Amino acid sequence: MRRRALLASSVFLFAAACGGSDSSSVTGTTGGTQTGPISATIDGKAWGATGVSASYKNNLLVFSAFELASGISLSVTSGVTAPGTYSLSFNNTNTGIGLVILGTQSWSSSAQGGTGSLTITTITANHVVGTFSFDAPPLSSATGTRHVTGGKIDATF
Repeated sequence: MRRRALLASSVFLFAAACGGSDSSSVTGTTGGTQTGPISATIDGKAWGATGVSASYKNNLLVFSAFELASGISLSVTSGVTAPGTYSLSFNNTNTGIGLVILGTQSWSSSAQGGTGSLTITTITANHVVGTFSFDAPPLSSATGTRHVTGGKIDATF
């Protein structure tokens, strides 16, 4: 379990660090609105990305976003081969993970008791459209479970 959390954190940091020089990733800002390439509701509050990073390579989809107003980062990683629904739940077989980070605290759908799914409607070498939701139990010093609902991604790499 710790290994998966470490992997999720590493993937998030890698994705957040990606710049515009790699043709397989996208970065940008949406001003914290719900209309950007990544948005969701976290614990009942609208959340919209200020900074976004996404990539799809070797059937691995990674997207990460940060909202300046709340300080919350959100990341989703999953093995994706075609349009369809992929598990983000604990012990899934497609390496699917939903992650929420706030300061030094983190919550992951890959932790025991975590649930969730990612539904991809469009996936190409340079574009992804889909929805996601997950419940993420706490890791590290965090408490409670984070509930991510109504998640949307529409990003071009």
